[in-house]
Amino acid sequence: MPFQRPKGLLRIGMGNTHHLKLELLVLRILLFILLCCFYGSASAQANLHSGSKRAIKAYQSAKGSLRARDFNEAERLLVKALRADKGFDEAVLLLHQLYLKKKQPEKSADIFNTSADLLELPFANRALFDQANYFFEIGEYEKAQPSINRVNGEVYKTPPDVVQLLEKSISFAVSEKAQVPDIWFQLLPKPLNAFTLQYFPSISATGKLVFTVRQNHRRGQEDLYFSEYSEGNWSKPKPISSNINTARRNEGKASISADGSTLVFTACNLPKNIGSCDLYISYYDESDWSVPVLLGKTVNSKFWDSQPALSRDGQTLYFVSNRPGGLGQEDIWVSYRGENGWSKAENLGQPVNNAFDQLGYSVGANSWVYYSSSDKSGRILLSRFRIPEGILPIKQPLLINAVVLDKETLKPLSAKITIRYPADGTRLPEVTNTNPKTRRFKVFVDPNGNVKIKAPGYKALKLDPDQFNDEVLVEPLEVNKALPFINVNFDTNSSVIREGDKKSLNEVVKFILENPEVITRSDY
Repeated sequence: MPFQRPKGLLRIGMGNTHHLKLELLVLRILLFILLCCFYGSASAQANLHSGSKRAIKAYQSAKGSLRARDFNEAERLLVKALRADKGFDEAVLLLHQLYLKKKQPEKSADIFNTSADLLELPFANRALFDQANYFFEIGEYEKAQPSINRVNGEVYKTPPDVVQLLEKSISFAVSEKAQVPDIWFQLLPKPLNAFTLQYFPSISATGKLVFTVRQNHRRGQEDLYFSEYSEGNWSKPKPISSNINTARRNEGKASISADGSTLVFTACNLPKNIGSCDLYISYYDESDWSVPVLLGKTVNSKFWDSQPALSRDGQTLYFVSNRPGGLGQEDIWVSYRGENGWSKAENLGQPVNNAFDQLGYSVGANSWVYYSSSDKSGRILLSRFRIPEGILPIKQPLLINAVVLDKETLKPLSAKITIRYPADGTRLPEVTNTNPKTRRFKVFVDPNGNVKIKAPGYKALKLDPDQFNDEVLVEPLEVNKALPFINVNFDTNSSVIREGDKKSLNEVVKFILENPEVITRSDY
């Protein structure tokens, strides 16, 4: 799979962060267009502000070196020009811009501070404008504001409306950023980040981190690695499985379910692929990951399908595709796992998708969000940040990991698990089954919800989250056995059920509804 910047999955909403990024992107594009258009029409040189032929010659040669992208030679020639004429406006400005282009703002500030008193006002204003624009582009808005505030009057080769747009953009960014909660970003420690390029992290609730590694910088293939977090430390990253990683193909963005039992990942250019990059699924059976299975045409298409994100229970799959039918070039699609496999993928509607590419992260336990980002050297590293309080629910879901057993024989059973949430009407029940091999099930439950266990031929059992341990014992239904219920009595010449007997009748109804295979009869 060709190297990609992280493009897809789910954006974490934090106050106005989404809108801030989008609006700032539009402002940056607009500024770029205006600056390019104006500079293109004003590129012809007017009379240079220097009486030194030596300085002018060095300056002209420096411009040639810049066109050839020989920045070191251009710097040497501009320094030479300023030795001949330290008040040469154009040379000071060009050297100032060169340092910003080389990402050396300290040097640009030094050259400006040294020459500020010698510069004509339009050139001084232009240096301040460039400095403000540099910090605006890299997101350091607080540093950009003092520079733009010092601009007063004409700005060299920059129309007033462009100056005003930058000024308003910086003010908007500073004010909006102040409304976003403070977030603590943390580079993941050793032994993680041992490779040049590691990206697309996905983490389970139990602390298993799966991510993509490309070794040999950008020329190597992509493989999946994992590390586990335990007692404050990360284990040394290892290849995830020989069943998943291949010798010559790329295994890219993966998503692990919260319980750590299901993995969906991207593989490109495999012989049986439906498109160029498709989604595969694998299951963990307590010792290794199973041989991956290509998800069918209800999920994959002949187009690019990648960057999966599994829901907490592993029953819902979100992914990014550039197939037709979306709102933008790359949109988020969704498929649901049912009794007959995965449903036909559907495009999410606005506001999740829009005309831009969607970005995303992986949310782990304790409100940590894992993501990857590049640094100045070109490496891509794994980081995380903690979501501020008030953004996620205070009550974290509980992980239940148990096996279903016959109460009398202690034989493991297959069972259907129904997770019900508090009766707030916002979430439908989730249904899953025990693992066919181990008879275990792993589910996440709201602390105020409940779980119903139903095995064929056994009484249904409903438990609150705090009632679970490692084993769930269910009682078999016996044939021709009378189940004791309290008699229902009526007053003489009355068909009205007594208040005290309604509870008993409700218990009978509840039993029949939970055990529909039971045939009841009356001896009266």
